[in-house]
Amino acid sequence: SMVQMGAFTFDSIDLDIKNRLLENGVSVITFETIQANTVDVIKDILLSFEAKGKRSFIRTSVIGDCKANFYIKNKEDAIICPIKDISAYAFSCEIADVYRYIFTPGEYIADVLIVLRGLRIRTSVKVIGFSENESGLFILKFCTSKIQGGKLVFEEKNSPENTRKVHEYIRKTIQELMINRLTGAGEPDKKETVPQVKNNDKNIENETAES
Repeated sequence: SMVQMGAFTFDSIDLDIKNRLLENGVSVITFETIQANTVDVIKDILLSFEAKGKRSFIRTSVIGDCKANFYIKNKEDAIICPIKDISAYAFSCEIADVYRYIFTPGEYIADVLIVLRGLRIRTSVKVIGFSENESGLFILKFCTSKIQGGKLVFEEKNSPENTRKVHEYIRKTIQELMINRLTGAGEPDKKETVPQVKNNDKNIENETAES
């Protein structure tokens, strides 16, 4: 489940009240500060929650055209599925029923292209499992793969470069969400996509980046 995050904002506050709020895990910050530097403020709050063990990682719902292209061995076409949310460690993806047999928990998929608006991330993934509450929603963990002793070996960690790209997307997403909320514009519209099969074009990374 998603974890909501908030902060108590103020123009002036009694020190004793401020300390009581902090002791109970409530972030306290001046409204002027959060207006001036929204992204860094939200990042600091999230990292503070991580340090206290309240979250395993920073995760955000996706905005815009975000999808995963799965290139399956012995399957000519790629399976393209919409991403729902993402962190530097894993992401959730909507898988059509017709493809569920491919995504067996514990199995690895060696060749996956993640598209986050204009960002392209080539990676491997491990199928962690699926949601019991939402049909067709699977959790996949970022991995790296290499040939060792003539065999394909997987490590359950994201590469530094891919982690940097995901963090870049997360920062931009948080910034866009917060700016819209602070200005009263609401959340940006999320582009709905439908799982489909597309021609397995390995040059997809050369497509024109979306704005």
